[in-house]
Amino acid sequence: MTKFKILKQRHAWSSGLSQRTEAYRLARRDDPSTSHDAAEQMNATAMESIVADAIWEIGAAGAIADDVCNALPQHAYNSITPRFKPLKEKGIVIVDGTRRKAKSGRGQMVMWHKEFYQEPKGENHG
Repeated sequence: MTKFKILKQRHAWSSGLSQRTEAYRLARRDDPSTSHDAAEQMNATAMESIVADAIWEIGAAGAIADDVCNALPQHAYNSITPRFKPLKEKGIVIVDGTRRKAKSGRGQMVMWHKEFYQEPKGENHG
């Protein structure tokens, strides 16, 4: 099976991505007009799908931003990381406060695709 077919099949879980991310969420109020123009032209939902697929590929171990960026070398860091928040808001990606050391030496939040997340045993996250 080709990678394209696998990715196409995986979109069965992506019903949360059918909701388009509104342009006003992609630019701050005080950003220059060029940022607002770019936000109107951008298909953020397509990039969210690419990022969600990368997190899914990483699997049960969960992913930090460094992992996702390494999995998507053809995309810029600043195109990838803004997709994390809408994916969390749509319930496609789960975070629980777990951190992992990044290449910078600082901790980054671990993200799991909803299909792989398992709440840690013996802990109350309620």
